[in-house]
Amino acid sequence: MLHTLADVCQWLGTNEETNESLSRQVCKDTACGAWAKVEQRNLTDRSKQTWTCVYGKHQGAWRSVRAMRHDAGGLVEVADPPKDVVDYFLLSGEYAAGVNEHIDSLAPGAVEGAEHSITEETDVRTVIGAQWVFRCGSIVEGTDAETDVVEVVLPCTGEQIDAAIQSVEDQADEIWKDTHGCEECSRLHAAENEEDVGEGDTGGPVHPNCSTCGGDGVVL
Repeated sequence: MLHTLADVCQWLGTNEETNESLSRQVCKDTACGAWAKVEQRNLTDRSKQTWTCVYGKHQGAWRSVRAMRHDAGGLVEVADPPKDVVDYFLLSGEYAAGVNEHIDSLAPGAVEGAEHSITEETDVRTVIGAQWVFRCGSIVEGTDAETDVVEVVLPCTGEQIDAAIQSVEDQADEIWKDTHGCEECSRLHAAENEEDVGEGDTGGPVHPNCSTCGGDGVVL
C-alpha cells in the first residue's frame, strides 16, 4: 500500500521524492502531458454552535470587541474564532461597513463607547483530521479544455494510481479527438452529414478514416 508522497514517487520511479519530480515524471510518461501531485487535505466536521459576539462603538463606528462560544460550562471567549463565525458575524475589518449598518439598525442612537451583543446559532466547520490525496489532471494541447481532476485518497494501491493516470489519459484523448480534426476530417464528416464545409476548416472532430492525418488529428 502507498501511504505517502515518497511511496507514490517510488511506485512511479521519480528521481526525487517531491511533487515537482512526481509531476515531471507523469508528464513524461503520458501522451497528454498530465500533471500530478500529492497534497494534504483537512477533514472537517460541520456542527451547529451558538456564539455571542460583542461590538463596541468607537469614533462613531462599530467594531468587534470579543467573540464567545456557548459551551456546556458557559461562555468561553475565543481570541481567534473559526472563519465561519468571522464571516457570519462580520468580524473582519473588510466587513466594517456591513457591521456599522447592521448594528446601527439594532441599536439606534447608541452613544460613543456603547456595546451591543448578538447571540445566534450558526454552522461551524471544525478540522478533525487530515488525509493525503493523489491528484492528476491535464490541459489538452491546442485548446482551453481540461480533463477532470482525478483523485485517489491514500493509502491506496499502486494500481489505483495507475488507473487514475490512465483515466486522465483517456479523457484527454477523447477531448483531442473531438477538437483536433484536420481539413480532410472536416470534409469527411461534412460528406457523411450532407453538410457544406468551409475552406481550411480545422478543429472539428477527428475522422477515424482520414487518410491525411491517419485518424490521429493534427496539432492546432
